[in-house]
Amino acid sequence: MSSERLAIEKSVAADVQKREAISHRKIAEQQQLIANEERRMAEEQKLYALQQRKEAIYQKSLALKAKNVAEKAEEEAVEAKQEAERLRDTALIEKQRAEEQKERAELSEARTDTLRRLAVAKSLSVQAVKIFKNNQKTEKLNQEQADLPLIMAYQAYYFNKRYKGNPYDPDVYAALSAVSNSSVSIRGQNIHTDAVRDVAVAPGGKFFVTCSDDGTVKKFKFTDPENPESYKMPKDKEYRFRSVAIDSKQGMVMVGTYDGKILVWNSPNDLKTILVGNKLSINQLVVLKEKDRLISVSNDGYVRSWNMADFQSAAELVFQVNEKFTSCAVNYDESKFAVASTKGMIRIFDASTYELISTYESKEGNIQALCWNKKDELLIGYASGKLEMTVDGKGTSMFAHASGVNEIAFDDEKNRMITCGYDGKIKIWDYSNLDAEPSVIDGHNDWVYCIALGNDKSTVVSGGADNGILLSKINIEDLKNLIRKNVSKNMSYKNWLNYVGEDIDYFKTLPND
Repeated sequence: MSSERLAIEKSVAADVQKREAISHRKIAEQQQLIANEERRMAEEQKLYALQQRKEAIYQKSLALKAKNVAEKAEEEAVEAKQEAERLRDTALIEKQRAEEQKERAELSEARTDTLRRLAVAKSLSVQAVKIFKNNQKTEKLNQEQADLPLIMAYQAYYFNKRYKGNPYDPDVYAALSAVSNSSVSIRGQNIHTDAVRDVAVAPGGKFFVTCSDDGTVKKFKFTDPENPESYKMPKDKEYRFRSVAIDSKQGMVMVGTYDGKILVWNSPNDLKTILVGNKLSINQLVVLKEKDRLISVSNDGYVRSWNMADFQSAAELVFQVNEKFTSCAVNYDESKFAVASTKGMIRIFDASTYELISTYESKEGNIQALCWNKKDELLIGYASGKLEMTVDGKGTSMFAHASGVNEIAFDDEKNRMITCGYDGKIKIWDYSNLDAEPSVIDGHNDWVYCIALGNDKSTVVSGGADNGILLSKINIEDLKNLIRKNVSKNMSYKNWLNYVGEDIDYFKTLPND
């Protein structure tokens, strides 16, 4: 190859290389431009990203602020709700208080009105008795004057019942008892001339028997109490009598004396026998009807059991101690009986075996009366006037009389207790509410020694140191009915204003009873 050709080839090759270099330079320049563009775009992206981040931070701060505002608003809403609920509760409480105050005011007004009417009932009762007694001293009475105490007593009963007063209210009872003339007082030479010491009602309820310090025993028919029958006495000796009991099976009458004897009659004219065994007063006789036994207690400290089917047999000694036994009582089902003494000792015996079941010593001292009720509560009357209601020696007590309680009777059907005492009074107690005032019978002029309930539970027979016997109706409803039969007119408006008052609207009680 020639040099020229070689040179040409080299020249060509150089041109090619030059062109390639130029091409590479252009490519590099283009790449530089691209790189610059990409860098510019990256810067722009970075700047945009920064702007977006700032925006995000700003939006986040706005969101946080909005959240805080929302939370605060929510808290304020909760507080507002709580305040609203508090105000509502306060309003409800105030409303309730207002209603309670209104109700109390209404109740107070109603109670005041009720008490006013109950006070009027008492006032009418007291005035009815006063007018009735004055009428008895007046020779000439017109019909209105004669009827007035009956109408007043009836109106008093109506107020007391309608406004739920004490069902045994003593003033209302006294008025009804007085104006109805229901009590029968039996006195006189053909009755007793000395203290009536004991009374017993026959199981059939047709008659009752009394015994007296005057040495007589009398039989009275409830239908004709003014004409008693006397029991025939032994001719060889005079007795003073302390206690009486009636046998329910054979109708025998048994009477204890002050010198320790027991006289037994089949009938007033048939003295069956005289039982001897004690030296001092037989203070109480109790019949165990299911066992045909008679229990006697005496001042010489003996408790004896007598066979009523065969009085010729010797008495069985139940117990003996150096105490004065004053009273004895058998419980409702005749499973046991209690004996009391002046030392305040109560002993309870099995009625079949005579085993001593329990002993109870009272700090109150001298016991004068015992009685069981159907609930197996033992009622105890003391010489102090105190009354105790116990079960197994535990119970409650109260002062029933101003002085000694002499006898206690119990009406299980009406849950009421009847007591009598040295204060000359007989009291009828609502046993379910012993805090309430009892009805009071004060027809005796001296100590009341004895009481007995009639079989109909509506009459109390009593005897006392005034030598008299009193038959008293004790059911207020019965007394009201007796008056109602004789009351045909309502209280006049004039008498209403005089005895009831202007503040109580006049209304006619009859016939709305």
